[in-house]
Amino acid sequence: MIQSIDTYLYDEVKSRLEVILSECYIIDEALKGIDLEAKNAFKEAYTGPNKKEIPVTYEMPQTKNSFDARYVISLGGASETNKSLGGIQGDYSTREVETILEIVEVKQAKDRLYFDTSKPVGMYYGSEDISFSSQDDFQVKDGVASFLLKNNEHCLDNQYLISYTSQTDEEDVFGTYQGTMMNESVGIVGISHNMDVARCLDAILKMILITMRDSLEEKNGLALQTVDFADLQPVVTNGDMQVFGRPCTIRYQITNSVSFDIKKRVNEIIARVNNEEVYHGKREERESHKNT
Repeated sequence: MIQSIDTYLYDEVKSRLEVILSECYIIDEALKGIDLEAKNAFKEAYTGPNKKEIPVTYEMPQTKNSFDARYVISLGGASETNKSLGGIQGDYSTREVETILEIVEVKQAKDRLYFDTSKPVGMYYGSEDISFSSQDDFQVKDGVASFLLKNNEHCLDNQYLISYTSQTDEEDVFGTYQGTMMNESVGIVGISHNMDVARCLDAILKMILITMRDSLEEKNGLALQTVDFADLQPVVTNGDMQVFGRPCTIRYQITNSVSFDIKKRVNEIIARVNNEEVYHGKREERESHKNT
């Protein structure tokens, strides 16, 4: 699966923002540290039956009256965590449907240790925190990723961030996955031409990010690594109008993967198209020679 973290953040911010603005005690908690005058002005404008909308978008607005209050999300840079881009991540003997990035505890079963995962393991991608040699006899069997206890006693009861795909009971297939683990960033900023509104949007964003950390996606498919806030500053200057915001950068560690069958199919289609172009080119060349 190819992850789209800007789409993920958009959906999470939009849904959680609606909840926060609709519940008085939640918005009061989010704005608890804001001075009373700014807080009351914000609540009067953006909560209650006659509230204004706070849009969540992927781009800056183009009209002046669209800078009242909104969140803008932008996809940032990315870098792979290990040199595996395009390389084989592993193979699978059962159908796998979900890529999971999860912090798991190592437990013991007789003479072996295993990762206590939330779902059965279909294929193990790897981890930056722990690696194995042939002597460790690492294997995935019956949905469990395990390795020998001998020489690995120090791993018992420790926690590690691992990446794997979940296994289902569907009809068996076989193939390989190719892809990479990456550190990817996404930016979000709450903007307004009113400084106090921008301050309130910043406080609400912090509450949204904190509540996201308890979601299933944050614990499994995505690992929230770091959140960096810049200064509250003008982010847009348009004539005599300034738009204020405090840009926030969120960095995730994600796993992107594509099954070998998909890659093979794409290459087959490209090869067929290229062959057809060569064939038609030679045919046109022969027809040209005949006419001359």
